[in-house]
Amino acid sequence: MHPGRTARRRTSQDGRPVRPDRDSPAAPEGRHHHDDDVPEGPMPVSHVTVTDQLRRPTAGRDR
Repeated sequence: MHPGRTARRRTSQDGRPVRPDRDSPAAPEGRHHHDDDVPEGPMPVSHVTVTDQLRRPTAGRDR
């Protein structure tokens, strides 16, 4: 693009701005919902909460 020129916004035939769907590969990464990568179903058995980590002393941890 030349200096001083601005990018044209894409518009549909009726003049409204065209925005990609959130699941479209053309959608910017920031438009995707953070829930998209979270697996459905129960948490894995090995999942340890922050509270559990604070309560249980870890072997070799300096105090």
